Amino acid sequence: MSGYGFFTKHKKSFIILFCGLMSLGLARSEFLYAWPGDIPRLEPESLSGLISEQGAGKVVVITVFASWCPPCREEFPLLVKLRNEAAEKDLFMAGISADEHMFELRAFLIRQSVNFPIYTGSPQVFRIMGVGPIPHLFVFDRKGVLRESLIGSPSEAVLRGILEQLLGEKNG
Repeated sequence: MSGYGFFTKHKKSFIILFCGLMSLGLARSEFLYAWPGDIPRLEPESLSGLISEQGAGKVVVITVFASWCPPCREEFPLLVKLRNEAAEKDLFMAGISADEHMFELRAFLIRQSVNFPIYTGSPQVFRIMGVGPIPHLFVFDRKGVLRESLIGSPSEAVLRGILEQLLGEKNG
C-alpha cells in the first residue's frame, strides 16, 4: 500500500489524533504567532499597556475580531499583508478575539498565517473599548492617541491611507 493509500484509509484516525495534539498544544506551526501555548487573555488592567508599552513610539493597530465572522475573515489577509510591509520599529499590530472556542481560533490563525500577537478579550475589555459590531479596528498614532475607530472592514485604500499618514508623522 502506498503512503497515500495508507493516509486515505486512516484519514479519520489521523484527523482525530491531529486535533487532539492541537488541543493539547503539541502540534506546532511556525505560522501562528501566539503558538505554542495558550492564547493570552487580555484583561482591563493590561489593555492600556498593550498600547503604551508594546506600541510605544509606534503606530498601533488593534483589530477586534472573531474567527466565525465573515467580514473579519475577509479583513485578515490585508492586516497580515500590511504588517509584513511595515517596519517593526514603526508599526505594532495586535488582535483581540471574541472567540470562545480556542480550537477554532487557532485553526483560523494558522490558515491566515498571522504575524502579530493575538489575545482573547474579556467582556469588560470589549465594554471599555466600546466594541459593538465586529470587526472593529482601532488605530492609534505614535503618541498613543486614538485616531481612527473603524467598524466593519475598511478597504485596502482607506487603511493604507490612514497608515501612510500616521507612519509619516514624527513622534514629537
